[in-house]
Amino acid sequence: MCVDVLANGEIDAMANDCPLARHDARKDPRRLRVVSRGLAPSSYVVVSRQGDAELAGSIDQVLADLDRQGLLKQLEKRWLD
Repeated sequence: MCVDVLANGEIDAMANDCPLARHDARKDPRRLRVVSRGLAPSSYVVVSRQGDAELAGSIDQVLADLDRQGLLKQLEKRWLD
């Protein structure tokens, strides 16, 4: 599973459905956490290893920049509609 690869440190982050991401983070709170506010109204989120504040901040900043530029809406329309 992708979440196992994330928890083992083989990848830095992943996008997932919000309910699944929250479930996985609750199961393993020492290694996983939900770090973004969501990518679209469909509640997709980005998950990273617990304690990686620099990565979480970077992800939040990129998402905020994409949102401010209107690119997040374009990506949502192209890939999630």
